[in-house]
Amino acid sequence: MHLRPNGVFDVAPSEKVTFTVTRKDPQNKATFAPKGFVGGSQGQPDPQTKIWKGSAPSANNAQCTMTITFDFTGDTPGTFDPNDKYFVEIQGDTGPAVHDSVNAGPIIRERFYTFEVSV
Repeated sequence: MHLRPNGVFDVAPSEKVTFTVTRKDPQNKATFAPKGFVGGSQGQPDPQTKIWKGSAPSANNAQCTMTITFDFTGDTPGTFDPNDKYFVEIQGDTGPAVHDSVNAGPIIRERFYTFEVSV
């Protein structure tokens, strides 16, 4: 996996991709919305961490996407911790992991990641 300057990830055919989302504060409320990946499974090893694993398509030039939604709302509606943060790690079978982070805010935030298969 390789991140292009335009923000699109190059992946090999059928390359496994792992998304790890960790929240600074307890209770990870992130959600994954994959599209075009083959298979896929989600786990939560602890209250602050969620992991999603799937494979890229096998056809050259095929695309797949992942939208991750980050919810910072507290137990009381309309409240959030301004120091809260989510950390994202995207790891393929090859190449270095890519890291991203999302700072707290009063609204739900999203990140959209695009992957393209290249031989």
